[in-house]
Amino acid sequence: MTFYPTPLLREIHGEEGKASRLTRMLEIEDEVYQQASGILRAALDFCHIDPAQPDPPPEWIDLYGLEAAKQRLNVAKQGWEPKSTSACGIDLAKSMVIGISRARRHTAMQGGPREVNAKIALPAPTSAGMPGAPEYPSKEVE
Repeated sequence: MTFYPTPLLREIHGEEGKASRLTRMLEIEDEVYQQASGILRAALDFCHIDPAQPDPPPEWIDLYGLEAAKQRLNVAKQGWEPKSTSACGIDLAKSMVIGISRARRHTAMQGGPREVNAKIALPAPTSAGMPGAPEYPSKEVE
């Protein structure tokens, strides 16, 4: 048994809560992924609005409610802006979706064991099997 001087260290490094910590991290990752995907989806709705329109479309109000429709309109308006003046949050959301998707794909592809436990027998570097660097003939030049 390992001794941890404080309860916080026990909670962070202890094996008892490892599964619960991993589950909580995956829940947070999923929340971030869902939020970033929603931001990207709202930004991609720029083609459904006029950049100068003050109010969200009525179908957005019916679908999302007034406040969420206004937020969606503000994000969608950023789609009409040049990249240099648009909100950096859309680019951050894009990066988060790409990163989490790649990490999930990488994790899904690793079905087998994560470490290789193989022994390879090589001859000693001074043995006849590996004589060393070749020796080339030399000439004296005046």
